[in-house]
Parts: sequence; structure tokens; C-alpha cells
Amino acid sequence: MRKSILTAAAFALATTMGVGATPALADHHEAGEIERQNVDWYQLTMTKFKPGKIGRAREIINDYFDKALKTAGIEAKAIHVNIGDYDQITLWPMKAGPDQMSWRRNPEFAKAWDALKELTGSEEKRQELVDEFDSLIAYEKESLVHIDRPEAE
Repeated sequence: MRKSILTAAAFALATTMGVGATPALADHHEAGEIERQNVDWYQLTMTKFKPGKIGRAREIINDYFDKALKTAGIEAKAIHVNIGDYDQITLWPMKAGPDQMSWRRNPEFAKAWDALKELTGSEEKRQELVDEFDSLIAYEKESLVHIDRPEAE
């Protein structure tokens, strides 16, 4: 994911080189302070489970992962897909926006990881559960997405 973002950034930079204008002015923006969009950022994960494994995957999600996320204050949204290439789409909130992708350690997910250890009873059982869940996945794809917030009136 990071490699594709860097490639896109390099391409964007290369296309503005030699034009005679700075990138900010090239697309008719005034130079100055950056104005942030009024959006909520999410990491979107699309998951396809192996045949016959979706039931066990949802058991693990409901009995362990959702509880650990709730303890950590993470409000992920899982969408069950009825027709298509994936079985589940999950929206993971990124309260710090795309900058969150550069963190070495996400404090919210560290809390969820600790809560999962409490739910399973030990580090070993937590890892066994995570390994089992991973073994149920056929493939996954991730994207960075946003949802526009209504402008304040």
C-alpha cells in the first residue's frame, strides 16, 4: 500500500516538474496555509474467507475481536457481503487520518490487543486464536477511504 502511494506521489511530482509553476499554483490554488477537508478517514479491509470457514470466522469476530475492539473504544463497522468477490468489508476508523498509517504503534490497537489477551487468558492462546482466524482467510485487500462530513451551516 505504501509503495503504491509513494509511486503515485512520485508520478504527481514528476508531472508538475518543468511546468513553470509550483504544484499549489498549478491547479489554481493560492499559496499559503493548507485547508483540510471535512472528512472522516477509514482503512477499508475486504476479506474473502475460505469455503466453509465463514461461520467460524464470524464466531471468532463476535466472541473475541468485537469485544476487544469495544474495550479499546474502536468502533469498526463490518458489512456482510451477500454477492460479490468478498464475504466481509470492514471500515476501521482512523481518528488521526492518513497520518495514522505512519505510526509505529497505534495506541488504540495496543489496547485491543491487550483486551484480546484478557479474553483468551494468555499470550499463547491469543496468538493461537489470531493464527486460527488468519488460517480462515482466503485473501484480503485494503484501501484508504474517506466519508465526507456535511459542512457546518
